[in-house]
Amino acid sequence: MPAFDSGWVWLGGRRAGRSCLITALGLHALAHADFILYDALIDENLLKLARPGAGLIFAGKRAGVTSCKQSDISNLLADLAKKGNRCCG
Repeated sequence: MPAFDSGWVWLGGRRAGRSCLITALGLHALAHADFILYDALIDENLLKLARPGAGLIFAGKRAGVTSCKQSDISNLLADLAKKGNRCCG
């Protein structure tokens, strides 16, 4: 697996099908990230694969509900990475 260096952000996503499926790189990112930003589409069992002590931050968006703006999510990921954190979103 490639190194998941400090100050990096790895983005993951899900495809149609079973929500518990994840790529090897996605699993690697969950296991090494200092912070994980996630939304309502994630299978909560995947969050259990995060490394102990990782910060879990809900950053979901839903129509008709007060939600995070994409620019706020992007800025948060950038700010966390600038502080030397490994982030997965």
